[in-house]
Amino acid sequence: MKSEEMVTCFLSSVDEEMYFEGVINHTKEISNIRHINSYYTQLAAIYHKYSELKHSNKKNHKLVDKILVNLGLESEERAYIKKALKQMEDKTLISDEISEVVKDAIALTRYDLNLKKSKIDKARYQYALSKGSEIAWGDVSGKDQVYKIIKDMQFYLEDLSDDSIHEIRISIRKLMAILWLLDQGSFGLSQSDREDMGKELRLFLKMFTKAREYAVLLEQMDELGFEEVSAYAKKKLKASKSKIKKKLDEDRRNQIMMTCKDLFKNCEKIDFKHMSVREVLHLYQDFISNLDVQEETTLHKFRIEGKTCKYLHEMNIIRLDDETFNLIKKLHKQIGIWHDVQVNRELTNEWIKNDKIDLSKKKINKLLDQLEAIEDKTYKKIEIGVFKMKKHLNIAR
Repeated sequence: MKSEEMVTCFLSSVDEEMYFEGVINHTKEISNIRHINSYYTQLAAIYHKYSELKHSNKKNHKLVDKILVNLGLESEERAYIKKALKQMEDKTLISDEISEVVKDAIALTRYDLNLKKSKIDKARYQYALSKGSEIAWGDVSGKDQVYKIIKDMQFYLEDLSDDSIHEIRISIRKLMAILWLLDQGSFGLSQSDREDMGKELRLFLKMFTKAREYAVLLEQMDELGFEEVSAYAKKKLKASKSKIKKKLDEDRRNQIMMTCKDLFKNCEKIDFKHMSVREVLHLYQDFISNLDVQEETTLHKFRIEGKTCKYLHEMNIIRLDDETFNLIKKLHKQIGIWHDVQVNRELTNEWIKNDKIDLSKKKINKLLDQLEAIEDKTYKKIEIGVFKMKKHLNIAR
């Protein structure tokens, strides 16, 4: 008797038989796409079904070992399958390749039979048959982009409106992304030169951080209708801009423009295409595969990693496939919102504590509750976004 038939003997209805058959068929399909031994994955699917049935009949669970032995599997092979099955119960966990095949096959089958589905089921269904991401070099060189950023920066530094401050920060992040790319290939610059240039860019970025934080807080408080907080945020934003103008004297402007021009000169000598473009995505994959979304510090670092890939794509230095880019864009937008809410809550708490804004206790609680609700909602989107990204990038395959 075939192993599949051994399971169907214990199924109590036609619906259960259809479900089990669907899981087996999708297990074969996914295994072929991912180049994984379908013999092992099908056995894992069978074992999993027995594990579900054991709650109604404990003898079924004992039969599993006998089946695997009778099929001629060595002890190491049986241990390999059993290890995968330990991960099977948690659908949110992405671990070994065998359990991933079965969990994805289950999600596809639930869609086929129109059964109840969770958000994780939907994500698994969407990416179960994904062939992964694609990346290539773009049509624009680093020197072209640095030259464009230098021209734009000159305008933004003169304007210093809220939008210009935001654009200055984006420009600096783009320069840092190009410097990061230089760093990966050890091109042109010595390590000490790259470190000095990176330090200069980070200091310049920091100069505009507070003004950007106040502008973001002002926008959110206007949306939520807390006029007292908005008024104080507007006052702080104005004061912050005045500080920037004082610090941003001619010597400081010349210094940052010189850093940009040095970066341009080094990019001019370099053809990035001498390095493997896959390495850019591999570094992102390595980061997300070990990402713990519960760890705030790591999540902040991941946010910066995502910006690097996003900006390199937007500058057309690298080209990601549409699905990968859209996932990065959506995921890191949510991480950005989550970060902004955290900063907004810290600022408002500080101002309330120091009596900088006059709010009733009722209004304070309402404000903090709304910020917490936005943070919780955004965090759930981040968890799903990270899961989708891992599935798309073929983590654990």
